[in-house]
Amino acid sequence: MTVTRTCLHLNAFCHLIIILFSAVCCSNIFAVEVTQKKITDDSFRNLYPDALNNVYPEVSGNNVTWRAYSNSALWGIYLYDGSTITQLYSGIYDVGIPRISGENVVWAQWDGNDYEQYLFDGSNVTQLTNNLHDESYYAAISGDNIVWTGYDGNNIEVFFYDGSDVSQLTSNLIEELDPQISGDNVVWYGSDGNDHEIYHF
Repeated sequence: MTVTRTCLHLNAFCHLIIILFSAVCCSNIFAVEVTQKKITDDSFRNLYPDALNNVYPEVSGNNVTWRAYSNSALWGIYLYDGSTITQLYSGIYDVGIPRISGENVVWAQWDGNDYEQYLFDGSNVTQLTNNLHDESYYAAISGDNIVWTGYDGNNIEVFFYDGSDVSQLTSNLIEELDPQISGDNVVWYGSDGNDHEIYHF
């Protein structure tokens, strides 16, 4: 009888130790504090009071870009490098969703006639296209290479920027859509006359 009671007491003690150990471990897990930082804080709003609504963030490493707009129909593109915010564009013309790779930021912007593609290369903003046809509302970017769709006067085609020149990758009677890029590799989907297929350049 004494042996049985001793075993029961030992089992109860072991269960208690396991419960206490689990509670300590769980409390340590849930005690981990998640830190977050508001990039568009009061100091940002004081510096850029027109950037009331900040939306569609994109991130590459420590660099973050996003689109902003105000209640007075002013639009903006911003870049945060981990410590400093730079205003890449601010004006009355609508801007598309920016994309980022490293320090390079690309976005579509209305120029008064149609949408054109613009690039910030870490130092300067350059207008990549200047034509009478609409470019897509957003592009895809990988390093210095950028891809997007645009109307060539007949159809929606795929265009490619290699860091120096813009070239048209497709020219046909079908619509190419949603191009994506990694390095020099470009993919998109389009109709072959029957259904949609994936294409690669």
